[in-house]
Amino acid sequence: MKLKNRWGLLIILVLVLAFASRGSDKNVVASEAKVEPPDYQGIIDEVLDDERIGVALLVRTPEFEYFGIRGYVDWENQVPLNKDHLFRIASCTKTFVATLAAILHFEGELDLDDTITNYLPDSITSH
Repeated sequence: MKLKNRWGLLIILVLVLAFASRGSDKNVVASEAKVEPPDYQGIIDEVLDDERIGVALLVRTPEFEYFGIRGYVDWENQVPLNKDHLFRIASCTKTFVATLAAILHFEGELDLDDTITNYLPDSITSH
């Protein structure tokens, strides 16, 4: 699989994993029973078989929190990725924001026909 396709798969994987665990009813109370997260690390390892690629995944739900990392932040110097490294996702942010906006729209939380002034305070939008 080409590297470009792997990144696309990873972005889709992160979005699916992040939103699949969201409850559609905001008033649902988490159960007392401890829920074990899926094998996210196994999924990451299967999708990205190249150890050089650095990946960090955080999934928070009412039932559990999972954080996993793999790969290197600097392959040439063999510096492993850790939880404190920053990722520059640049234009990928647009995809995440658009996906979140679409989800909020379909959940009735955001009207795409509204102007931004409906959601931001005057102190920001009046300048």
